[in-house]
Amino acid sequence: MDFEEVDEPTGVKGRVSLELTLIRSRDRQVVFFERRQAEFGAEEKGVAGVVSALNSATQQLLDEMMPGVVARVENDYREASSKTAK
Repeated sequence: MDFEEVDEPTGVKGRVSLELTLIRSRDRQVVFFERRQAEFGAEEKGVAGVVSALNSATQQLLDEMMPGVVARVENDYREASSKTAK
């Protein structure tokens, strides 16, 4: 995860980059990998505005990425369960 303040002529933004890797512990296989970035403009001046923008960008990334992580875990669990049931 990387947090960055971006100063542009149009204003200040908070930029967050997030890379998620999910590794199955039993065989060390990567079952999920995704890298994303989000930006939000600061609505207030100063540190408080940048922190709020970074928080909003982080929340957006988590909201976008977590359904994919959950779906992959559920799918992996179903696949493993069907193999052991045979």
